[in-house]
Amino acid sequence: MLHFLAVNLNHYSMQDDEVLCNYQKGEERGVTLLRQLKTFAPEEVTEEIAAQIIDELKHDRLFSGRLKDLDIDCFGMNHSLEAVYDLAQECVDRKDWIQSITIQTVIEELAMATFTDHLQELDPATQEVLREIIHDEARHLAFGVRELSKIAKGNEAKIKQIHLRVLEIFIATLKDKRFTKDQIGRMNKTVVKAYTMHKTRLSRIGIKIPTVKEALFTHH
Repeated sequence: MLHFLAVNLNHYSMQDDEVLCNYQKGEERGVTLLRQLKTFAPEEVTEEIAAQIIDELKHDRLFSGRLKDLDIDCFGMNHSLEAVYDLAQECVDRKDWIQSITIQTVIEELAMATFTDHLQELDPATQEVLREIIHDEARHLAFGVRELSKIAKGNEAKIKQIHLRVLEIFIATLKDKRFTKDQIGRMNKTVVKAYTMHKTRLSRIGIKIPTVKEALFTHH
């Protein structure tokens, strides 16, 4: 699901290790969230969610395999990524289908932007893994957009609220001294690209989401 920061596995570093760990931990946490989501999702989409769970388990297995091959030990995901998953967990805990599918779609958009941006920087074996995962994530993103198109009317405030919360997380990240300047620059590039694509994609189905300027105003 959600993964960010650039990585070049031809030139390993502690930062590169962290990034691949974020990929794997994101898939792992995504499985947990989807299993919970399935319990209160509309009946007509439960089979598709079940298929997504199978996909995410496969992604977890593929990333875990690369970590093992590269002899990388993981100790968790970075705190900015974790904050996004915590937001998703809040929505799922409330059994709020509208906000849960909203945050899932945001997460898939971020995953697609990250994977496609960084594909060519990876070693051949990891590129092969990522191409397979990108194919699945594109299908998951399409599912989320389709479901949002069904429920958008009358739920604009809930959808907007989630997008504002996500933007606030990334605005806070830009000021977080635990990240290096390089890490922040990489995240900013990916997030801006993903959010721009997401805004355009949702506008096609009649959903208007907040601008970064709106989030900055709200944040202050």
